[in-house]
Formats: sequence, structure tokens, C-alpha cells
Amino acid sequence: MPCKVESLPAELHQYIGTFLQRETRHASLWGGLALLPAIQRQRTPPLLPDLASINAYARTCRVLYNSLNWTLYDACRRHQIFTRRALRHAIDRDQPDLLCKLAAAGVPLDVSFTVGLGAMQTLHVAAEDGTARVVQQLLALFTEEGKNVEAMAAKVYAQRDADGRTPLDFAARRGNFEIVKLLADVMPPDHPSDGETRRGYLGCALQEAASRPKSTMDVLKLLIYDYGGDVNYLATDGKTALYSAIWAGNMPSARLLLEAGANPNVHNNRRIPLHAAAAYSADTDALVMLLNAGANIDAQDYFGQSALHHAISQLHDSDADKTEIRMDTISELLARGADVNLTNNSQETPLHWACRLPVATMGPLVELLLRNGAGASVEKMSNDGRTPVGDVLQRRTISHVGVVKELMKYVEDVQHKVSIQAWLRWQ
Repeated sequence: MPCKVESLPAELHQYIGTFLQRETRHASLWGGLALLPAIQRQRTPPLLPDLASINAYARTCRVLYNSLNWTLYDACRRHQIFTRRALRHAIDRDQPDLLCKLAAAGVPLDVSFTVGLGAMQTLHVAAEDGTARVVQQLLALFTEEGKNVEAMAAKVYAQRDADGRTPLDFAARRGNFEIVKLLADVMPPDHPSDGETRRGYLGCALQEAASRPKSTMDVLKLLIYDYGGDVNYLATDGKTALYSAIWAGNMPSARLLLEAGANPNVHNNRRIPLHAAAAYSADTDALVMLLNAGANIDAQDYFGQSALHHAISQLHDSDADKTEIRMDTISELLARGADVNLTNNSQETPLHWACRLPVATMGPLVELLLRNGAGASVEKMSNDGRTPVGDVLQRRTISHVGVVKELMKYVEDVQHKVSIQAWLRWQ
């Protein structure tokens, strides 16, 4: 006697659903096929529930839907690839109610997502690509899962991506004001509002916001004035928010940070704001702003390089516009009193570096440096036994005659003068 499918017992509906499977060769489900021994790669690939088919089957009528709906959630609970897809779907489509259903079905909410070569957690994804509603729901579910707010806070503060960034960092760099508020409201588990944990949490978010040229100023103001973010926080990688803003060419953010009390001389001798301005800024505005704010013009980094060294290092680029900008930068530094004879750890002065440039740039720069007192460095020997004048003589081309003649005016060693005169006669 014919029988309609919907009239079958729910157990049979579910049993039929178990046959809706598919093979998969997705590397993430095998732990990376290429890394497995050949004998394991040859075995039958795993079978997974075919969610599309189960979904179509369940939507045939309400009876089947009621019987099979749990199967979809169970697949998400048991297989991480489906867990990530379901969570991503809820985040991308602003469905906090779906997050609740997944949590109720026992689906883990805090899972790892692979992005490029790194990894991040669910809250990172929501903070970067989701809405405030989704983030708020995740925080509520984390609180419910951990039984208290402290457990949720511990989870939020502990979450880091492959580069050590928190979900708050992700929201700040996107300029997502409402999500930043939600995450900045979370206090560390032990509640030290002015403690180092809190200081680093907000300080790193400031750096992320400042490093994005298109980030909204509202996020920076929120973190600084509403939450007390430390504008002088020095991260473990040596960055401050001011350095990040200067490096990114974000002048409005840099100006705001200085107005809020950022000190241009806070650094770890590796990432110095003035050096970033000297080497990378599109004009001299950032340099002038930092110097006016009290930046040490002769500050040296871990390798002993000064702002002059950094500006000259960028002159190897053949781009005419960039060359003009760097020359303007060097002129500004010299006009402000930068030490033209300051040596780095290798005992190299700015003139050493200038004399290794292409001749088209070398000539005007050497002349500029000499006019500002670099004559004392003409015969200065570096740790590897090189002098500025010696580097130019090594070129042995007629195009360098003008530079050699300028340098010769400052040569005092008699033997050097004889050698230079012989070089000039040979040309």
C-alpha cells in the first residue's frame, strides 16, 4: 500500500537523511593531504553530511523539517568545517539569532579561522566583518558559557591572532565605532582599570586605528578621551600610536595624538617617529610637526642611524618625485641643526651614505652636506676601512670628477691629496 514520506516515523526520516553524504578531498578535513604519507592519501576520502541535500530534503514539508532540522545543527557540532561555515554565515548576514541556535545545539562558538597564513578566532572575524549586534550576542553567549562576566572577559583579553592582535584591534583598524565601544567596555578579569593589561589592550587598539589612513577620527577620540587610552603606550614590537600614524602617512591622526599628549621621543630605539617621517612621508609636514613638538633631531636607532641617515637611505630610488621630497627633508633637517657628522654603529656618517648614491643624486647631496659642515667627514674611516672620498674614487668614472673636486677641498692628508690628483689626471 503506497505511503507518503511525511507519514513515516521521524526516526525513518532521520535514517534516510544519513544517506545524504558526499566525499571530500578538502585538505583542511584531512589535516592537510600533502603532509600525509602516500598510503594514507590513497585511502577512501572521508564522508561528510551533504548539507545542501539535507536542507533541500528537510524543506520539502514542515513534517520533514521538524524531523531533520536538528541534523543540520548536529553536523555543525561534529564537523569543524561546517562549524566555521555556519558561524561565518551568521556573522556575514547579521544573524545573532542563528548564533543562539548554534550555541543551544552545542556548536562551539570560539573556533579558529585560517586567513592567509595566519589564524584568528570567531570574535576577530565578527569584530572585523560583523555588526555590533553579532558581537554583542557573542559576548553574551561567552558570558553564559563561562557562567560569569569574568570568564567572558578572560576569553576576550586572551584572544590573539597570529600577529598578537585582539578583536578590539580588528574593530579599531576598521573604524567600527559601535563594536569598539562594546569591546572597550570589557574590563580585564581582575578589574584593574588602570593596570598594565588594560593599558596594553587599549594602547594596541590606538595603534591599529592610527595606522589606517582611512580610519575614522571618532574611534581615536573614543579610545583616548572616553576610555583613557595611553597615547604613549609602547608595544612589544616597539611601536607607539604616533609612530603608526606617521608611518602610515595619517597626518590627522598624528596631529590628534600630539594634541592629546603623545611624546615623539617615546620609542625603543627601533621605531622612531621622526625616522619614519624622514624616510617615508610624502612631504616635510610630518617632519616639521614632530620637530615642533620637541622630537630629538639627532635621535639614533638601534643601529646608530639618525634621521639624516634614514632620509639619505631612500635616495637610491630613481623616482624623481621621491628624490625631491627626500632632498627637501634633508634640507629641513640641516636647517634645523641636525648633526651632519653623526656616526652610526659602523662609524659611517651621512656623507658616507651620500657618496654611495648614483651620481645624479650624489652631486647635489654632497654639495648640500658640505655646505652644512660635512667637510669633517670627508676622510672619516668607517669600521670596514672606507672613507667618503675613497668610495667616490672607487667609481673611476669621469662623471664623478665634480664630486671628487668638491671633496678634495676638505682633504688634509697629503697622501690622499696625491692619490686624488693622480685620479683626476687619469680621468
